[in-house]
Amino acid sequence: MVGSLCYDITVAKTSETPLYCPFNAQEGFMWMNETLQMQEGSDRYMLLKDKSQIAKRAQKAQCKSALGLRQGMNPGRQCCLDCHQMCKSSFCVELSCYGIPAEKACWQHEDCAPGNYCFEDTSWPFETTCKPQLELDGECSSDFQCENYLFCWFKSAVDKIAGTKRCIETYSQVDDTTFGW
Repeated sequence: MVGSLCYDITVAKTSETPLYCPFNAQEGFMWMNETLQMQEGSDRYMLLKDKSQIAKRAQKAQCKSALGLRQGMNPGRQCCLDCHQMCKSSFCVELSCYGIPAEKACWQHEDCAPGNYCFEDTSWPFETTCKPQLELDGECSSDFQCENYLFCWFKSAVDKIAGTKRCIETYSQVDDTTFGW
């Protein structure tokens, strides 16, 4: 192993399949300290045994598939054919992770397909489902609920008094406009 790159020890060439070696000094694996590098684990006369970076440490690890690192990916990330488990949503469409479609269960906004948000129902059974984003003047409580060029805020003083936020256009007011509500 060089760094975290795995190679075939019989021919010292990089593996054909993308692999990585999970060495981690905090998890009991050996590490090299240049001042003690001349010592070997088999040297029974080691002067600084208690400071050894080799003794009683793991010196080998199994290489793992690098594809294992590519799991739980958000929509838009590249995935491989028949590798639906790579995507957080389990939808790999045309080599790209696709979000959860509308009306399906979600956990957070990032789980949903573009143009959708994760709606949290406020009544029993408190389901969370992907819903299409709201259009201009739609009643909202979060920026995620509005289409991407809109944001959620009080449109007027009347809306502020009523406690009603709406999807309004970003940068829709002239310079120096004061929002007093």
